[in-house]
Amino acid sequence: MTSFKKTLLASAAALALATGFAIGPANAFDRTYWTFNLDIDPCVDINVNLDPDSLTAVEIEQTSIGDISAISVVKDITVAQLETRHSNGYGHHWGHGGNSVVPPMNALTELGQVVSAATAVANNANITSVTEGVFVDVDQKANGGYFHSGEVKAKSIVVDIEDLMVDSAATAVANNLNLSVDPASIINGTTVVANVSQNSLMDVSATSFVKGVTLTNFHNIGSVTSPVISSAATAVGNNVNVTVAAP
Repeated sequence: MTSFKKTLLASAAALALATGFAIGPANAFDRTYWTFNLDIDPCVDINVNLDPDSLTAVEIEQTSIGDISAISVVKDITVAQLETRHSNGYGHHWGHGGNSVVPPMNALTELGQVVSAATAVANNANITSVTEGVFVDVDQKANGGYFHSGEVKAKSIVVDIEDLMVDSAATAVANNLNLSVDPASIINGTTVVANVSQNSLMDVSATSFVKGVTLTNFHNIGSVTSPVISSAATAVGNNVNVTVAAP
């Protein structure tokens, strides 16, 4: 490090002398510029000798042109709570003033659920292999319409729900690839070669809308571990998942 600093100081001093300027020790490094030009040109040769029974070769070409839409609408659902107490022998429990009282329901065992899901996908590929060698070539294109930009749209709408939990999910995907390699055994090693090309010219949107959810006359509602209202919207243009596991 000392010799390196001395070299920089010597170069700065030589430059100053050549141009007729004097540089003191205080500002020797005030003007130091670094320039990096790094070119990487990798060349990889793959020579694999595998038993044909332990080879998976996949070539996929997917093209989607046009609009893709998924819509799920849930509206105006009410659960009527039944009277379960029989204190007067007639199936009713009478409160003050002779009015019928509905006993509270147990949220842990009696709280139902409404599920709404909308999923729109242009191109999707799922590849699962247990062999030692995997060669995959995937080309996915979502180009939209001929005369206008395309849409991948998913909507989940839940409105005016009484006395039910709500799970609403909307997922919109243009191009998706899942590659999972879990070889049963490894003798000569595992080779995975994947060439993936994804092109999306689509407008991708996902909407999850929940409104007007009411819960009444429940006890243990604070002890419910799952979400009473779950709303999720996911929009993806291009996605690749590659998993390689050892046996």
